[in-house]
Amino acid sequence: GIISLTDNIVIPVPASLIAMIFLLTVLLMHTVHSDDCNIDNTDMWWGDIGNYKASSFMECKAACRVNSACRAVVYYKAGADRGRCWLKNGSYGSPGHNTGCIAAKKPCIDLEGPCPGGQYKTSPTSCGTCGRNQYSRPGSHYCTPCPLGSISEPGSDNCTPCGKGRFRSRIMEHCMDCKAGSYNDVDSASTCKPCPEGGDLSAGANAPSECSQIIRPECPYELIQPAQTLEQAKRACKEDGACLGVACHLTIENHCKVARSMEIGKNWKNSFMK
Repeated sequence: GIISLTDNIVIPVPASLIAMIFLLTVLLMHTVHSDDCNIDNTDMWWGDIGNYKASSFMECKAACRVNSACRAVVYYKAGADRGRCWLKNGSYGSPGHNTGCIAAKKPCIDLEGPCPGGQYKTSPTSCGTCGRNQYSRPGSHYCTPCPLGSISEPGSDNCTPCGKGRFRSRIMEHCMDCKAGSYNDVDSASTCKPCPEGGDLSAGANAPSECSQIIRPECPYELIQPAQTLEQAKRACKEDGACLGVACHLTIENHCKVARSMEIGKNWKNSFMK
């Protein structure tokens, strides 16, 4: 063989090199256009579990996905058997060339399936995990932010309301008790309502009648300082000139706050005095 660069210059090329270039081209085309989820122009012999008419190749693969014995499928995309879906077990034979068929194998079939709740599709064969204060339903291609006044842990398929006496705004990562002098009487709220005029200061109130309870260990520092471990809160208190001490929640682990006012209520305890 020869390669002609101009009308006057030719370079002889060995036949073995031409054959190698052709082989590499064929292999590259196969790699680019075929994978275990879409093995085009391919039939598979033996290992038949059963067959039925499917409306699409995707439906054929979905049937294999829910069949524990199924390890591969062959879908007839053309010809008299067009739409025929064959489910194959692990004893199917070597693939054979057939321009009227397209095949697929597990585990690619499973990976191509819908993501579980709390995850979303990042590629045709992979899922990602929803972040904190997001959720997704099974089969979702994206995550949805939790409504204000509710929260979720990473990988959740639903959101949990903060509950009465608590709130979460758009800029907050966690639910917090209503601040002193305010209350919340709904399960999901982004803000708290001011206590009736003349009511005593309180925190975590879930009705106007509770505004006489004094529960104010964290006021007002928690809006800019999230909950911490006791040791972290101690260090923050020592650096805060207005801090009087540290209050920790009685039931929530590692949930301590720098306190600028030490009226202690039913949910908090003094854990450190400056």
